[in-house]
Amino acid sequence: MNFNSPLFWDFIAISAYLLISASFWYFGMVPDFATIRDKATSKVKKAVYGFFAFGWTGSSREWLRYEALSYVLGGIAAVLVVSVHSIVSTDFAVSVIPGWHTTVFPPYFVVGAIFSGFAMVMTLMIIIRKMYKFQEYVTDSHLNAIAKILIFVSLIMGTAYATEVFIGWYSGSEYEMFTFFKNRVTGDYAFQFWAMVICNAFIPQLFWFKKSGKI
Repeated sequence: MNFNSPLFWDFIAISAYLLISASFWYFGMVPDFATIRDKATSKVKKAVYGFFAFGWTGSSREWLRYEALSYVLGGIAAVLVVSVHSIVSTDFAVSVIPGWHTTVFPPYFVVGAIFSGFAMVMTLMIIIRKMYKFQEYVTDSHLNAIAKILIFVSLIMGTAYATEVFIGWYSGSEYEMFTFFKNRVTGDYAFQFWAMVICNAFIPQLFWFKKSGKI
């Protein structure tokens, strides 16, 4: 096994990311498993959900440990977001393919991951909030906080797109010029390119206006 290979570190980073994400998801459901266990009428269901609930009783001590674990897992996950996306993006950045070998990739990928994550959470919560009438739990202030983050991160994404195009032009390389100006800005991938720019860099800026938050 070649420990110097970037593919090996990709595997390690993504595996760690998967493990911490699964752990975060599972431990977040432990109190719910306990609730289902307590309401189950079947002995089999009670035993199964009791196993997954780890004997949760809902005591003050358990809630304190639960919250402490959430902080620990959240901190680890935050570090992994940076490391995983930096490692994967560096694999692309060190390639010789025009339009890909650029030093903006590591921060660009990290910010893109944060942007897409918050956007997905907001999209799903707006739907769930409406369907299940969770306005008392998911308040306007929660959505407003997410919107502010999306506005800020969207500006970074737009700056990254502009930087890529500018460096392609500034490099003077005919291959870079062709990739960005005759293949992306115009050409075969023009629709995908401008859809990406509009959706990621411009549409989130509508959150500056109060009317866009009337949901």
